[in-house]
Amino acid sequence: MIKTCLSSAARLLHGVLSGPDASFTGVYTDTRQPLSGGLFFALRGENFDGHDFTPLAAAQGATGVVVSRGEALPAGVPALVVPDTFRALADLASGHRDSLSCRVICVTGSFGKTTVKRSLALFLGDGAWASPASYNNLIGVPLSVLNAPDGIDWLVAEAGVNHPGEMAPLAAILRPDVAVFTGVGPVHLEGFGDISRIADEKALLCRHVRDGGQVFLSGDADPVLGRAVERYSRRKLSIRRTGPPGLALAGMDRDGMTVVSTPAGETHVSVCPVGQLDSLTLAWGIAGSLAGDDAGLLVDRLRRFTPLDGRWNVVRVDEGRIILVDDAYNANPVSMAAALDGLALLPVDRTVAVLGAMRELGPTAAGEHLAVGGRAAKSGVSVLFAVGEMADKYLEGYGASGAGEVFSAAPAAADALLPFLQALEGRAAVLVKGSHSVGLETVVEAVRAAFPG
Repeated sequence: MIKTCLSSAARLLHGVLSGPDASFTGVYTDTRQPLSGGLFFALRGENFDGHDFTPLAAAQGATGVVVSRGEALPAGVPALVVPDTFRALADLASGHRDSLSCRVICVTGSFGKTTVKRSLALFLGDGAWASPASYNNLIGVPLSVLNAPDGIDWLVAEAGVNHPGEMAPLAAILRPDVAVFTGVGPVHLEGFGDISRIADEKALLCRHVRDGGQVFLSGDADPVLGRAVERYSRRKLSIRRTGPPGLALAGMDRDGMTVVSTPAGETHVSVCPVGQLDSLTLAWGIAGSLAGDDAGLLVDRLRRFTPLDGRWNVVRVDEGRIILVDDAYNANPVSMAAALDGLALLPVDRTVAVLGAMRELGPTAAGEHLAVGGRAAKSGVSVLFAVGEMADKYLEGYGASGAGEVFSAAPAAADALLPFLQALEGRAAVLVKGSHSVGLETVVEAVRAAFPG
Protein backbone atom coordinates (compact mmCIF):
# COMPACT_ATOMS: atom_id res chain seq x y z
CA MET A 1 0.00 0.00 0.00
CA ILE A 2 1.38 3.38 -0.97
CA LYS A 3 2.96 5.27 1.93
CA THR A 4 4.39 8.67 1.11
CA CYS A 5 3.86 12.38 1.73
CA LEU A 6 1.83 15.01 -0.04
CA SER A 7 4.89 16.98 -1.15
CA SER A 8 6.29 13.91 -2.95
CA ALA A 9 2.94 13.28 -4.58
CA ALA A 10 2.76 16.96 -5.62
CA ARG A 11 6.09 16.68 -7.47
CA LEU A 12 4.96 13.54 -9.31
CA LEU A 13 1.56 14.96 -10.20
CA HIS A 14 2.76 18.51 -10.98
CA GLY A 15 0.24 19.69 -8.42
CA VAL A 16 0.21 22.59 -5.99
CA LEU A 17 0.32 21.75 -2.30
CA SER A 18 -2.06 23.83 -0.21
CA GLY A 19 -1.44 23.65 3.51
CA PRO A 20 1.21 21.76 5.48
CA ASP A 21 2.94 18.63 4.24
CA ALA A 22 1.63 15.35 5.66
CA SER A 23 2.15 11.64 5.20
CA PHE A 24 -0.62 9.38 3.95
CA THR A 25 -1.21 5.65 3.65
CA GLY A 26 -3.57 4.39 0.94
CA VAL A 27 -5.77 6.17 -1.57
CA TYR A 28 -9.57 6.41 -1.66
CA THR A 29 -12.28 7.81 -3.91
CA ASP A 30 -15.36 6.96 -1.86
CA THR A 31 -16.23 8.33 1.58
CA ARG A 32 -17.84 4.99 2.42
CA GLN A 33 -14.33 3.52 2.53
CA PRO A 34 -12.03 3.69 5.59
CA LEU A 35 -10.38 7.07 4.96
CA SER A 36 -8.41 7.54 8.18
CA GLY A 37 -4.80 8.34 7.32
CA GLY A 38 -5.44 8.09 3.58
CA LEU A 39 -5.55 10.45 0.61
CA PHE A 40 -8.98 11.23 -0.86
CA PHE A 41 -9.27 11.91 -4.60
CA ALA A 42 -12.25 14.07 -5.57
CA LEU A 43 -13.24 12.53 -8.89
CA ARG A 44 -15.90 14.08 -11.10
CA GLY A 45 -18.14 12.09 -13.44
CA GLU A 46 -21.37 12.56 -15.35
CA ASN A 47 -23.52 11.79 -12.32
CA PHE A 48 -21.27 12.60 -9.38
CA ASP A 49 -18.69 15.09 -8.14
CA GLY A 50 -16.33 14.02 -5.39
CA HIS A 51 -15.56 17.66 -4.61
CA ASP A 52 -18.92 17.78 -2.83
CA PHE A 53 -17.61 15.19 -0.35
CA THR A 54 -14.24 16.67 0.59
CA PRO A 55 -15.54 18.07 3.91
CA LEU A 56 -16.88 14.62 4.80
CA ALA A 57 -13.59 12.97 3.81
CA ALA A 58 -11.73 15.40 6.07
CA ALA A 59 -14.15 14.78 8.93
CA GLN A 60 -13.60 11.03 8.57
CA GLY A 61 -9.86 11.38 9.01
CA ALA A 62 -8.39 11.71 5.53
CA THR A 63 -4.84 13.07 5.74
CA GLY A 64 -5.39 15.16 2.64
CA VAL A 65 -7.50 15.60 -0.48
CA VAL A 66 -6.73 15.89 -4.19
CA VAL A 67 -8.96 18.37 -5.99
CA SER A 68 -9.17 20.25 -9.27
CA ARG A 69 -11.14 23.16 -7.83
CA GLY A 70 -9.50 25.41 -5.29
CA GLU A 71 -12.82 26.41 -3.79
CA ALA A 72 -13.43 22.76 -2.80
CA LEU A 73 -10.65 22.82 -0.21
CA PRO A 74 -11.97 21.87 3.23
CA ALA A 75 -10.70 24.17 5.96
CA GLY A 76 -7.58 23.01 7.77
CA VAL A 77 -6.92 19.95 5.61
CA PRO A 78 -3.84 19.71 3.36
CA ALA A 79 -4.73 19.48 -0.32
CA LEU A 80 -3.16 18.96 -3.72
CA VAL A 81 -4.67 21.03 -6.50
CA VAL A 82 -4.26 19.40 -9.91
CA PRO A 83 -5.76 20.07 -13.35
CA ASP A 84 -7.50 16.68 -13.58
CA THR A 85 -8.05 14.37 -10.61
CA PHE A 86 -8.68 11.31 -12.83
CA ARG A 87 -5.36 11.84 -14.56
CA ALA A 88 -3.64 12.47 -11.23
CA LEU A 89 -4.97 9.17 -9.85
CA ALA A 90 -3.62 7.29 -12.86
CA ASP A 91 -0.26 9.06 -12.67
CA LEU A 92 0.16 8.34 -8.97
CA ALA A 93 -0.59 4.64 -9.56
CA SER A 94 1.78 4.49 -12.51
CA GLY A 95 4.53 6.05 -10.43
CA HIS A 96 3.89 3.62 -7.57
CA ARG A 97 3.87 0.57 -9.86
CA ASP A 98 7.66 0.32 -10.09
CA SER A 99 8.01 0.29 -6.30
CA LEU A 100 5.97 -2.92 -6.02
CA SER A 101 8.10 -5.92 -5.13
CA CYS A 102 5.40 -8.39 -6.16
CA ARG A 103 4.71 -9.73 -9.65
CA VAL A 104 1.62 -8.33 -11.36
CA ILE A 105 -0.91 -10.41 -13.28
CA CYS A 106 -3.56 -8.76 -15.43
CA VAL A 107 -6.65 -10.68 -16.53
CA THR A 108 -8.75 -9.40 -19.43
CA GLY A 109 -11.40 -10.74 -21.81
CA SER A 110 -15.06 -10.42 -22.70
CA PHE A 111 -16.19 -12.75 -19.92
CA GLY A 112 -14.96 -14.58 -16.84
CA LYS A 113 -12.44 -11.94 -15.75
CA THR A 114 -13.49 -11.73 -12.11
CA THR A 115 -13.81 -15.50 -11.68
CA VAL A 116 -10.40 -16.13 -13.26
CA LYS A 117 -8.85 -13.36 -11.17
CA ARG A 118 -10.26 -14.62 -7.89
CA SER A 119 -9.59 -18.31 -8.55
CA LEU A 120 -6.06 -17.64 -9.83
CA ALA A 121 -5.25 -15.73 -6.65
CA LEU A 122 -6.77 -18.61 -4.66
CA PHE A 123 -4.69 -21.22 -6.48
CA LEU A 124 -1.48 -19.19 -6.08
CA GLY A 125 -1.89 -19.33 -2.31
CA ASP A 126 -1.62 -16.95 0.62
CA GLY A 127 1.00 -14.80 -1.10
CA ALA A 128 -1.47 -13.70 -3.78
CA TRP A 129 -3.96 -10.82 -3.55
CA ALA A 130 -6.84 -10.26 -5.96
CA SER A 131 -8.09 -6.72 -6.54
CA PRO A 132 -11.57 -6.13 -5.09
CA ALA A 133 -14.81 -6.92 -6.92
CA SER A 134 -14.72 -5.55 -10.47
CA TYR A 135 -11.97 -2.97 -10.03
CA ASN A 136 -11.21 -3.02 -13.74
CA ASN A 137 -11.55 0.56 -15.00
CA LEU A 138 -9.72 3.90 -14.73
CA ILE A 139 -10.74 4.16 -11.08
CA GLY A 140 -10.43 0.53 -10.01
CA VAL A 141 -7.11 -0.29 -11.66
CA PRO A 142 -5.19 2.60 -10.05
CA LEU A 143 -6.75 1.81 -6.67
CA SER A 144 -5.70 -1.83 -7.06
CA VAL A 145 -2.06 -0.79 -7.54
CA LEU A 146 -2.04 1.90 -4.87
CA ASN A 147 -3.79 -0.16 -2.19
CA ALA A 148 -2.22 -3.57 -2.79
CA PRO A 149 -1.13 -4.98 0.61
CA ASP A 150 2.53 -4.99 1.58
CA GLY A 151 4.41 -8.28 1.50
CA ILE A 152 2.41 -10.06 -1.22
CA ASP A 153 4.06 -12.13 -3.95
CA TRP A 154 1.35 -11.67 -6.58
CA LEU A 155 -1.06 -8.87 -7.39
CA VAL A 156 -3.86 -10.26 -9.57
CA ALA A 157 -5.81 -7.46 -11.24
CA GLU A 158 -8.29 -7.24 -14.11
CA ALA A 159 -8.76 -4.80 -16.97
CA GLY A 160 -12.11 -4.24 -18.66
CA VAL A 161 -12.93 -2.17 -21.73
CA ASN A 162 -16.12 -1.28 -23.56
CA HIS A 163 -14.84 1.29 -26.05
CA PRO A 164 -11.71 1.66 -28.21
CA GLY A 165 -8.83 3.43 -26.50
CA GLU A 166 -9.55 2.16 -22.98
CA MET A 167 -6.99 -0.67 -22.71
CA ALA A 168 -3.81 1.35 -23.24
CA PRO A 169 -4.09 3.56 -20.13
CA LEU A 170 -5.03 0.60 -17.92
CA ALA A 171 -2.17 -1.52 -19.25
CA ALA A 172 0.28 1.37 -18.91
CA ILE A 173 -0.54 1.59 -15.20
CA LEU A 174 -0.32 -2.16 -14.54
CA ARG A 175 2.67 -3.01 -16.76
CA PRO A 176 2.06 -6.66 -15.89
CA ASP A 177 4.55 -9.50 -15.66
CA VAL A 178 1.79 -11.91 -16.74
CA ALA A 179 -1.21 -11.30 -19.02
CA VAL A 180 -4.21 -13.63 -19.10
CA PHE A 181 -6.87 -13.62 -21.82
CA THR A 182 -10.14 -15.37 -20.98
CA GLY A 183 -11.60 -15.05 -24.48
CA VAL A 184 -13.66 -12.68 -26.60
CA GLY A 185 -17.31 -12.66 -27.58
CA PRO A 186 -20.16 -10.43 -28.73
CA VAL A 187 -19.93 -8.11 -25.72
CA HIS A 188 -19.86 -4.29 -25.83
CA LEU A 189 -20.53 -4.38 -29.55
CA GLU A 190 -22.20 -1.01 -29.18
CA GLY A 191 -18.75 0.46 -28.61
CA PHE A 192 -16.67 -1.75 -30.89
CA GLY A 193 -18.83 -2.87 -33.79
CA ASP A 194 -17.39 -6.37 -34.23
CA ILE A 195 -15.44 -9.06 -32.37
CA SER A 196 -12.18 -8.51 -34.24
CA ARG A 197 -11.99 -4.96 -32.90
CA ILE A 198 -12.67 -6.24 -29.40
CA ALA A 199 -9.82 -8.72 -29.79
CA ASP A 200 -7.46 -6.03 -31.09
CA GLU A 201 -8.26 -3.76 -28.15
CA LYS A 202 -7.78 -6.54 -25.60
CA ALA A 203 -4.50 -7.63 -27.22
CA LEU A 204 -3.04 -4.16 -26.69
CA LEU A 205 -2.34 -5.40 -23.16
CA CYS A 206 0.59 -7.37 -24.65
CA ARG A 207 2.30 -4.13 -25.64
CA HIS A 208 2.69 -3.27 -21.96
CA VAL A 209 3.72 -6.70 -20.60
CA ARG A 210 7.23 -6.44 -19.25
CA ASP A 211 10.07 -7.93 -21.28
CA GLY A 212 10.40 -11.60 -20.48
CA GLY A 213 6.80 -11.72 -19.31
CA GLN A 214 4.26 -14.43 -19.96
CA VAL A 215 0.97 -14.37 -21.86
CA PHE A 216 -1.66 -17.08 -21.37
CA LEU A 217 -4.70 -17.98 -23.44
CA SER A 218 -7.04 -20.92 -22.95
CA GLY A 219 -6.32 -23.84 -25.25
CA ASP A 220 -9.61 -23.32 -27.08
CA ALA A 221 -9.45 -19.52 -27.28
CA ASP A 222 -11.17 -17.95 -30.26
CA PRO A 223 -8.82 -17.83 -33.30
CA VAL A 224 -9.61 -14.12 -33.68
CA LEU A 225 -8.14 -13.46 -30.24
CA GLY A 226 -5.22 -15.80 -30.90
CA ARG A 227 -4.25 -13.91 -34.04
CA ALA A 228 -4.54 -10.56 -32.28
CA VAL A 229 -2.24 -11.69 -29.46
CA GLU A 230 0.25 -13.39 -31.78
CA ARG A 231 0.95 -10.03 -33.43
CA TYR A 232 3.03 -9.27 -30.36
CA SER A 233 5.10 -12.46 -30.58
CA ARG A 234 8.19 -10.53 -31.72
CA ARG A 235 8.38 -8.90 -28.31
CA LYS A 236 10.32 -10.70 -25.58
CA LEU A 237 7.23 -12.53 -24.39
CA SER A 238 6.30 -16.15 -23.80
CA ILE A 239 2.86 -16.66 -25.39
CA ARG A 240 1.30 -19.91 -24.21
CA ARG A 241 -1.99 -21.72 -24.51
CA THR A 242 -2.98 -23.72 -21.45
CA GLY A 243 -2.77 -27.44 -22.03
CA PRO A 244 -5.24 -30.28 -21.39
CA PRO A 245 -7.81 -29.31 -18.76
CA GLY A 246 -6.95 -30.17 -15.19
CA LEU A 247 -10.60 -29.86 -14.18
CA ALA A 248 -13.69 -31.48 -15.66
CA LEU A 249 -17.40 -31.67 -14.93
CA ALA A 250 -18.29 -34.87 -13.05
CA GLY A 251 -21.95 -33.96 -12.43
CA MET A 252 -24.26 -31.93 -10.22
CA ASP A 253 -25.31 -32.83 -6.69
CA ARG A 254 -28.79 -32.52 -5.25
CA ASP A 255 -27.98 -29.18 -3.63
CA GLY A 256 -27.05 -27.61 -6.95
CA MET A 257 -23.30 -27.75 -6.40
CA THR A 258 -21.02 -28.62 -9.31
CA VAL A 259 -19.08 -31.84 -8.84
CA VAL A 260 -15.60 -31.20 -10.25
CA SER A 261 -13.17 -33.93 -11.22
CA THR A 262 -9.52 -33.00 -10.58
CA PRO A 263 -6.24 -34.92 -10.87
CA ALA A 264 -6.44 -35.30 -7.07
CA GLY A 265 -10.07 -36.47 -6.83
CA GLU A 266 -13.55 -34.96 -6.89
CA THR A 267 -14.82 -31.93 -5.01
CA HIS A 268 -18.07 -29.95 -4.82
CA VAL A 269 -17.97 -26.24 -5.71
CA SER A 270 -20.62 -23.55 -6.23
CA VAL A 271 -19.76 -22.55 -9.79
CA CYS A 272 -21.60 -22.54 -13.10
CA PRO A 273 -20.79 -25.98 -14.56
CA VAL A 274 -20.18 -24.47 -17.99
CA GLY A 275 -18.77 -20.91 -18.07
CA GLN A 276 -17.30 -20.63 -14.59
CA LEU A 277 -15.82 -24.11 -14.65
CA ASP A 278 -13.99 -23.08 -17.81
CA SER A 279 -12.66 -20.05 -15.93
CA LEU A 280 -11.50 -22.20 -13.01
CA THR A 281 -9.83 -24.59 -15.44
CA LEU A 282 -7.90 -21.73 -17.06
CA ALA A 283 -6.80 -20.42 -13.66
CA TRP A 284 -5.81 -23.93 -12.54
CA GLY A 285 -3.52 -24.38 -15.54
CA ILE A 286 -1.91 -20.95 -15.18
CA ALA A 287 -1.30 -21.35 -11.43
CA GLY A 288 0.34 -24.71 -12.08
CA SER A 289 2.63 -23.12 -14.67
CA LEU A 290 3.55 -20.12 -12.53
CA ALA A 291 3.94 -21.74 -9.12
CA GLY A 292 4.37 -25.44 -9.86
CA ASP A 293 2.18 -26.54 -6.94
CA ASP A 294 0.94 -30.11 -7.03
CA ALA A 295 -2.67 -31.09 -7.74
CA GLY A 296 -3.37 -32.05 -4.13
CA LEU A 297 -2.54 -28.56 -2.88
CA LEU A 298 -4.53 -26.93 -5.69
CA VAL A 299 -7.63 -29.01 -4.98
CA ASP A 300 -7.43 -28.07 -1.28
CA ARG A 301 -7.50 -24.44 -2.36
CA LEU A 302 -10.31 -25.09 -4.86
CA ARG A 303 -12.53 -26.31 -2.02
CA ARG A 304 -12.31 -22.82 -0.51
CA PHE A 305 -13.72 -21.10 -3.60
CA THR A 306 -16.89 -19.13 -2.86
CA PRO A 307 -18.95 -17.19 -5.41
CA LEU A 308 -19.62 -13.49 -5.25
CA ASP A 309 -23.21 -12.32 -4.95
CA GLY A 310 -24.80 -12.31 -8.36
CA ARG A 311 -22.33 -14.71 -9.97
CA TRP A 312 -23.84 -18.22 -9.94
CA ASN A 313 -24.47 -18.00 -6.23
CA VAL A 314 -26.58 -21.09 -5.45
CA VAL A 315 -29.10 -20.63 -2.65
CA ARG A 316 -31.40 -23.44 -1.46
CA VAL A 317 -34.79 -22.16 -0.28
CA ASP A 318 -38.10 -23.68 0.81
CA GLU A 319 -36.20 -26.43 2.65
CA GLY A 320 -34.28 -27.35 -0.47
CA ARG A 321 -37.28 -27.68 -2.77
CA ILE A 322 -36.17 -24.67 -4.80
CA ILE A 323 -32.62 -24.06 -6.00
CA LEU A 324 -32.25 -20.33 -6.58
CA VAL A 325 -29.32 -19.44 -8.83
CA ASP A 326 -28.39 -15.79 -8.31
CA ASP A 327 -26.50 -14.79 -11.47
CA ALA A 328 -27.99 -11.31 -11.59
CA TYR A 329 -24.78 -9.27 -11.54
CA ASN A 330 -24.38 -9.03 -15.31
CA ALA A 331 -25.06 -10.76 -18.61
CA ASN A 332 -23.89 -11.02 -22.19
CA PRO A 333 -24.66 -13.56 -24.93
CA VAL A 334 -21.77 -15.84 -23.95
CA SER A 335 -22.50 -15.92 -20.24
CA MET A 336 -26.26 -16.27 -20.89
CA ALA A 337 -25.68 -19.37 -23.01
CA ALA A 338 -23.37 -20.86 -20.38
CA ALA A 339 -25.84 -20.17 -17.55
CA LEU A 340 -28.76 -21.74 -19.44
CA ASP A 341 -26.69 -24.82 -20.25
CA GLY A 342 -25.72 -25.04 -16.59
CA LEU A 343 -29.33 -24.67 -15.50
CA ALA A 344 -30.24 -27.70 -17.62
CA LEU A 345 -27.82 -29.87 -15.63
CA LEU A 346 -29.38 -29.23 -12.22
CA PRO A 347 -31.17 -32.34 -10.81
CA VAL A 348 -34.69 -30.89 -10.54
CA ASP A 349 -38.14 -31.57 -11.98
CA ARG A 350 -38.37 -28.27 -13.85
CA THR A 351 -36.44 -25.09 -14.48
CA VAL A 352 -37.49 -21.44 -14.50
CA ALA A 353 -35.45 -18.64 -16.06
CA VAL A 354 -35.88 -14.97 -15.18
CA LEU A 355 -33.84 -13.21 -17.85
CA GLY A 356 -33.19 -9.49 -18.02
CA ALA A 357 -32.09 -7.54 -21.05
CA MET A 358 -28.47 -7.63 -22.20
CA ARG A 359 -27.05 -4.14 -22.68
CA GLU A 360 -24.44 -2.55 -24.98
CA LEU A 361 -24.99 -4.93 -27.92
CA GLY A 362 -25.65 -2.20 -30.48
CA PRO A 363 -27.33 -3.26 -33.74
CA THR A 364 -26.91 -6.96 -32.88
CA ALA A 365 -29.16 -6.67 -29.81
CA ALA A 366 -32.38 -8.04 -31.33
CA GLY A 367 -30.66 -11.05 -32.88
CA GLU A 368 -28.70 -11.87 -29.72
CA HIS A 369 -31.85 -11.76 -27.58
CA LEU A 370 -33.63 -14.00 -30.08
CA ALA A 371 -30.73 -16.45 -29.89
CA VAL A 372 -30.77 -16.52 -26.08
CA GLY A 373 -34.51 -17.20 -26.14
CA GLY A 374 -33.83 -20.12 -28.46
CA ARG A 375 -31.07 -21.31 -26.13
CA ALA A 376 -33.56 -21.27 -23.24
CA ALA A 377 -35.87 -23.51 -25.26
CA LYS A 378 -33.04 -25.85 -26.20
CA SER A 379 -31.96 -26.05 -22.56
CA GLY A 380 -35.41 -27.23 -21.51
CA VAL A 381 -36.52 -24.14 -19.57
CA SER A 382 -40.10 -24.81 -18.43
CA VAL A 383 -41.08 -21.20 -17.77
CA LEU A 384 -39.44 -18.02 -19.04
CA PHE A 385 -39.94 -14.62 -17.37
CA ALA A 386 -38.43 -11.96 -19.66
CA VAL A 387 -37.69 -8.53 -18.20
CA GLY A 388 -36.96 -5.13 -19.74
CA GLU A 389 -36.40 -3.99 -23.28
CA MET A 390 -35.94 -6.82 -25.79
CA ALA A 391 -38.01 -9.07 -23.51
CA ASP A 392 -40.31 -9.72 -26.45
CA LYS A 393 -37.31 -10.97 -28.44
CA TYR A 394 -36.52 -13.46 -25.70
CA LEU A 395 -40.09 -14.76 -25.95
CA GLU A 396 -39.99 -14.82 -29.73
CA GLY A 397 -36.86 -16.96 -29.69
CA TYR A 398 -38.29 -19.16 -26.94
CA GLY A 399 -41.38 -19.87 -29.02
CA ALA A 400 -43.91 -22.41 -27.78
CA SER A 401 -41.40 -24.42 -25.74
CA GLY A 402 -43.11 -23.60 -22.45
CA ALA A 403 -44.89 -20.81 -20.62
CA GLY A 404 -43.51 -17.33 -21.13
CA GLU A 405 -44.34 -13.83 -19.97
CA VAL A 406 -42.94 -10.32 -20.51
CA PHE A 407 -42.39 -7.76 -17.73
CA SER A 408 -41.32 -4.16 -18.07
CA ALA A 409 -39.35 -4.11 -14.82
CA ALA A 410 -37.88 -6.41 -12.16
CA PRO A 411 -40.43 -5.72 -9.37
CA ALA A 412 -43.30 -6.80 -11.61
CA ALA A 413 -41.46 -10.02 -12.47
CA ALA A 414 -40.88 -10.68 -8.75
CA ASP A 415 -44.57 -10.15 -7.98
CA ALA A 416 -45.54 -12.75 -10.60
CA LEU A 417 -42.79 -15.24 -9.74
CA LEU A 418 -43.58 -15.66 -6.03
CA PRO A 419 -47.12 -17.07 -6.32
CA PHE A 420 -45.98 -19.20 -9.24
CA LEU A 421 -43.26 -20.82 -7.11
CA GLN A 422 -45.61 -21.26 -4.16
CA ALA A 423 -48.03 -23.24 -6.31
CA LEU A 424 -45.33 -25.26 -8.04
CA GLU A 425 -45.06 -28.95 -7.18
CA GLY A 426 -41.81 -30.88 -7.11
CA ARG A 427 -38.25 -29.58 -7.10
CA ALA A 428 -37.42 -26.58 -9.24
CA ALA A 429 -34.41 -24.46 -10.13
CA VAL A 430 -34.75 -20.73 -10.79
CA LEU A 431 -32.05 -18.88 -12.73
CA VAL A 432 -32.03 -15.08 -12.36
CA LYS A 433 -29.70 -13.38 -14.84
CA GLY A 434 -29.49 -10.06 -16.71
CA SER A 435 -27.41 -6.95 -17.16
CA HIS A 436 -26.77 -5.19 -13.87
CA SER A 437 -28.77 -2.11 -14.79
CA VAL A 438 -31.95 -4.21 -15.10
CA GLY A 439 -31.91 -4.64 -11.31
CA LEU A 440 -32.77 -8.33 -11.08
CA GLU A 441 -31.33 -8.50 -7.58
CA THR A 442 -34.84 -7.35 -6.66
CA VAL A 443 -36.14 -10.73 -7.82
CA VAL A 444 -33.46 -12.60 -5.86
CA GLU A 445 -34.21 -10.67 -2.69
CA ALA A 446 -37.95 -11.23 -3.07
CA VAL A 447 -37.54 -15.00 -3.43
CA ARG A 448 -35.21 -15.24 -0.47
CA ALA A 449 -37.55 -13.17 1.68
CA ALA A 450 -40.64 -15.17 0.71
CA PHE A 451 -39.27 -18.65 1.35
CA PRO A 452 -37.47 -20.10 4.35
CA GLY A 453 -33.93 -21.36 3.88
